[in-house]
Amino acid sequence: MRKKTLIILLVIPFIIAILSFVSVAILDNTVLTDISDILWNYEEYEGFQISSTERYKLEATPVVGENVKLANGNELTWRVDKINESDPEFASIEEEDGIFYLKALAEGECKVVCSNVRGTKSKYFFAEIYEDGAIIINTTPASSSESVTGNRCFGEYDLRYSNVAYGAKTLKEKATFAINVKVLGSEGDYYIAGKSDNVSVLNNKDVTINGANENSFITVRTLDDTHLSKTYNFSVIKDGINVYSYNDLLMCTNFSENGEIVCMQTNLKSYEETFDGQGEYKANNTRLFGIRDPKGKYNFVNELYKT
Repeated sequence: MRKKTLIILLVIPFIIAILSFVSVAILDNTVLTDISDILWNYEEYEGFQISSTERYKLEATPVVGENVKLANGNELTWRVDKINESDPEFASIEEEDGIFYLKALAEGECKVVCSNVRGTKSKYFFAEIYEDGAIIINTTPASSSESVTGNRCFGEYDLRYSNVAYGAKTLKEKATFAINVKVLGSEGDYYIAGKSDNVSVLNNKDVTINGANENSFITVRTLDDTHLSKTYNFSVIKDGINVYSYNDLLMCTNFSENGEIVCMQTNLKSYEETFDGQGEYKANNTRLFGIRDPKGKYNFVNELYKT
């Protein structure tokens, strides 16, 4: 009896130690998390002029959820990626006292990426490095800056509806967007010098998609003697529907009788990631995931796909 009691007394601390270790490991895996987003004021395309003395400070803010503990490696870092492997070094990143700067080196285009050190969250923009002048083309709606392909995609259609419900009547209209042109280093006006056959452009700005084409483009050129030129490349997905909100997503998926090809034109995120303290959108390319009632509650049961 004594021997059995001794064995039990010896085993119990071992079991307690094992349970403590497992509990700590589970607690670490549960509580330690990564940043949920990166906020900045950069557009899809930005221009940087070459200078022997000037460099450009890069600014971004990590988004951290409430009452969470960040895992190691969630500090923000920056890098420059080449568009093509054979490209020379158009720009470089310099760090000084924890602050990152972009140094413009040679004319060309590259991708500037901000991410946490762990690499679980990242955003990017394209940098146009220029000597004397450049044309920058962005769009409304803005790019999500989080595309995994790095290529801007639009669907052929925008969806119109008056009721958000399963089987509700919808109307597919030709998709539209606007190009926002900025001429750097020149005060001259510009014109549309070329475009793919599947799009039409009104007033040098308003674009209507008339058909699918994975190699769609719009070329802009200055009217003055600088002869600056820039081509905006994008893909138009056949039968694709552009999604600008959570309701759009429902109408293309769970509330659709046949299902649609979805082309996301916004980032759908939590309330904390979408709105600031004043209830304003933190970014113009982010919308709320879910339908939130006045009490701040969600009821996804009514939004599930029913077979």
